[in-house]
Amino acid sequence: MIRRPPRSTLSSSSAASDVYKRQVSTQSTGDSVSTRMPLKIPDDLTAMVEAVREDGGPRWMVAGYDGSRALKLIASGDGDHNELISAIAAEDQVHYGLINSPNGVVMGYVEWVGEYVNGMKKSYVMRNLQQTTDLWGYAHYTFKAYDKETLQAAMDENGEFTGERTLGEVRGWEPNLQDWESMWNDTNPLDGWDPNSQWVYKWNPYGLLEFGNLPETDLERLRNIYNRTKLIPKSIVPKEFQDKLKQIQEAQADEDLPEMNEEDMVIAARAEAVIDLYNKKNREPGLLKSMEMPKEKKKMKSIPPPPEPEQAPPPPKPKKKIKEAPLPEPEPIPEPEPVSNQSDGPIEKKYFIYMSSLGANQETADKVRQVKMILELNQIPYEEIDLYIDGCMGGTKGKEMREKSGSRVIPQIFINDEYLKGGFDEFIWKNELGEL
Repeated sequence: MIRRPPRSTLSSSSAASDVYKRQVSTQSTGDSVSTRMPLKIPDDLTAMVEAVREDGGPRWMVAGYDGSRALKLIASGDGDHNELISAIAAEDQVHYGLINSPNGVVMGYVEWVGEYVNGMKKSYVMRNLQQTTDLWGYAHYTFKAYDKETLQAAMDENGEFTGERTLGEVRGWEPNLQDWESMWNDTNPLDGWDPNSQWVYKWNPYGLLEFGNLPETDLERLRNIYNRTKLIPKSIVPKEFQDKLKQIQEAQADEDLPEMNEEDMVIAARAEAVIDLYNKKNREPGLLKSMEMPKEKKKMKSIPPPPEPEQAPPPPKPKKKIKEAPLPEPEPIPEPEPVSNQSDGPIEKKYFIYMSSLGANQETADKVRQVKMILELNQIPYEEIDLYIDGCMGGTKGKEMREKSGSRVIPQIFINDEYLKGGFDEFIWKNELGEL
């Protein structure tokens, strides 16, 4: 007969078993130690990021993953964007790139996920988003690509990172994102700013563009709006609007001009006014003094402008005149009959992300960015709705959102017309379950 030790006696094997069970229990809660492990960033990589942002350092750099929990420096160089593309475009790798413009004023960030990268490796981008964002810092332009041709075309069209570095030029004021947002808020029509103060809006407030209606002396000014506004971050001036400005620049006849509306003309006037503010601050005494580079390696920072007063909270939006007409009652939804509706096929999902570019904190901006990145990686169509710009133009998107969800908190996510009650957390959960 085999004698067994009493239950009060803990053998070495049972002790080890208990430790294993406790580890499994901890992991099953979704709060395992591994999920909290920070991404390891070596000192040479941090130093290279700082060097690329400096005038005398390398022009560009590429970093990649060393395993699943660490980054490593892949390459760096002094050439333009063509050299960076050659180094970053590996079909089976996730890479990050940072590049400085020829004059050292504009920074570009490249996020590369190769065509043959597996699903596990793709998840590194989202999992380490906060740490990589902090590492690379602010960039004027962001490029995301899965193949070399797409990245090449995007950076060629942008043109900010083409050509050899220019040295010895006097650097002006380099506003950061908060500076640009402050100048943009100074041109808010809701706060009393008049778009008629800018020639482009006064000339044509309704967007009916025709070269024949424009004085000959102003033709070059119209074509040059695109070049003037390229410095404004794309998070402020939408890419769709920038594309229209580029069409205007390249147009040879009225047929080549894009369709513009009153909203576009207000944005054009605001963009012109912001660049005027930028140029005015660059001309202020003391802002154009050349500076010696510090001996200690530090992140390149802009020459600080004169301190600005603390920005007051935005005033309440004026009540809009709404026609006193009752909203139509929604039609009753009949009981679905699975058999009869099979011929219609599944309804294509489209996500709607409601956000605001005014007053958004860093946490909200990160959530919106993560949602968009997940949708792009899964090739799911979505539309981003900026309630601030919509409100400036007299739109009613904010009112419609509140009526559908019963909440003012943003960001809000809808799948077609269905409100995602759990918001960001429910969206992430759906992504992990593969139910997007």
